[in-house]
Amino acid sequence: MELLKKFVAETIGTFIFLSTIIVVVNRLKPNVNFLKIGLALSISIVIFGSISGGHFNPAVSFMFYVNNQLLKQEFIVYIVGQILGAILALFLFKQLY
Repeated sequence: MELLKKFVAETIGTFIFLSTIIVVVNRLKPNVNFLKIGLALSISIVIFGSISGGHFNPAVSFMFYVNNQLLKQEFIVYIVGQILGAILALFLFKQLY
């Protein structure tokens, strides 16, 4: 059950974060984009950080795994959740734009 919560948290958090990045990068007005991306990451971390640690990036999860701060099973769950969140964000963008 705990792994399922972490999976859902990483999936939704990655979805929120990457959806923001995809939309912001594809807009023609590059004003304060860094603030929008930073705010999306901050919101995701505030909402889901207490559940999964708020990685939302396979590189971050890999770093934690290499430093023995994530078990192999958790690492796999995090990576799968992050990839799923990224695919869903891209799918939503393609459907809306």
